Amino acid sequence: MKIFLDDCRQESFSEYNVGRVYLEQKNYRAAKDIMERMLNDKCLDKVSLNSCNLFMAHAINGLSGTAAGREELDYVNKYLAGCTSVEDQAAGFAMKGVALYYLQELDSAFVYLERAHQLSNDLPTKIFALNGLEGVATQMRRYQAAWD
Repeated sequence: MKIFLDDCRQESFSEYNVGRVYLEQKNYRAAKDIMERMLNDKCLDKVSLNSCNLFMAHAINGLSGTAAGREELDYVNKYLAGCTSVEDQAAGFAMKGVALYYLQELDSAFVYLERAHQLSNDLPTKIFALNGLEGVATQMRRYQAAWD
């Protein structure tokens, strides 16, 4: 039984990593398909399973931007619910901020992106949060200019 379980875990982890490679290559459709399957995989470890929600959010964002903002937000919330470290939480806050930005909830987006930037010690997460903050600030300036 132990041999079967180890094989199952290795196979699940391998498929999960293939999904991450697709995501890095910006093949969002393939990444989303794999991560969606992985969400229901009983052999995948808890940390990787939590990350699947975040990767799903990235893939959905890459596929359709604003059209899938609510769906992306659902996956990010699932990811945040399973976070066990501050760094994971910071990454989730950054993704939630971007999802809220796409939904034009700029004040909330700013709060989450700023929190992600403050919490994170990971350079890619900090850069992602800063890029999101820049997008929010630009959009807010456009609204202010139109209002004036």
